[in-house]
Amino acid sequence: MNGPRHLKLLLYTAVWTSAAFSCAGHKEWRFLHPLLPVMHLLAARSLVSLHDHASSRYSPRNTVSRTRRTHVVLLGLLSLAPSLYVMRWHSAGQIEVLSHLRGLSDKELRSIGFLMPCHSTPAQSHLHRRIPVWRLTCEPPLQ
Repeated sequence: MNGPRHLKLLLYTAVWTSAAFSCAGHKEWRFLHPLLPVMHLLAARSLVSLHDHASSRYSPRNTVSRTRRTHVVLLGLLSLAPSLYVMRWHSAGQIEVLSHLRGLSDKELRSIGFLMPCHSTPAQSHLHRRIPVWRLTCEPPLQ
């Protein structure tokens, strides 16, 4: 990476931390949340340098604006597809199950057990009933 020393340090920190978390036995996506601002800075720097490189190569103004417009459309489409998938299909099952359970009567529903990893269903925040809810725990093995 060509650039200032502080950007190289941020890049090495993000790569090293991601590699260290990848080697750990207990992995969760939330461990990478502190790295998101660093990754956003690095991505923004790459986009700016890409734009500067494209604008210095071609002198006509319409080529620069076409390149910029193409990058914006491409990035928008690339981020739109995963966003739609996650919002529409990937995360919808947990909410639909809890909406169905909320509609059942007290005689039909005495307790709820989720055989899923902890924190993967919203439970009481969507259920709004005084019913015992249990789930698998997230405690790491202590052997």
